This record gives sequence, structure tokens and C-alpha cells, in this order.
Amino acid sequence: MTFLWIPMLRRSIDLAPLADADLQTIATYSARMWGVDQALEYMEALARQIELLVDFPERGVWVGTRYPGIRKVAVRRHVIYYSFDEDLVRIVRILHERLRVSPKMLR
Repeated sequence: MTFLWIPMLRRSIDLAPLADADLQTIATYSARMWGVDQALEYMEALARQIELLVDFPERGVWVGTRYPGIRKVAVRRHVIYYSFDEDLVRIVRILHERLRVSPKMLR
């Protein structure tokens, strides 16, 4: 039997401007509240989860009909909201778990 190896193309990550701003806010707040070392560790946890989404985007939970195409995955006290297709994982927002999310926030 012959095996054919076909390399998988890796999805790209697109960080929406609001998601980038969310990350900046999280980093600043974390450093101020818990110190730089703890903030760096927290940011690394978020980055690891985003990297996992590149290979396993289906792992997130579908958010529902009010948010077409959006999934979410929790990382400690934050939730990453994202969409994906065969080429791209788009990080829409990264919001605190207690924040009440509206459809307008995820556009």
C-alpha cells in the first residue's frame, strides 16, 4: 500500500482592529492590577488559544443565530469571539466573560 502525504495548508490569523484594541486593554489592565509578569503570562495564554484555533477552529461553541458565523472559546476570564473559513481565522473580539455581548459588538 502506498501512502500519499498531502500537506495541510495552515490558516492565517486576522485580528480585527477591535480585537487588537481589546488585547491592548487587557494587557494594560493586567499589568496595572497584577504586575508585568502575570500580565505576560495571561497574554501568552490568550495567544496560545488563538494559535490552537488556527488548527482546530471547530473547537469553539457556535454563538447562535443572532451572531451568524461567530464562535466563541473561553480563556480564563475572557472570551475570544471569532469566525473562520478554510483559509482564515478572524478574531472579532476578546471580551471579559461577564460582559453582556450585543450583536453590534461583534460586527
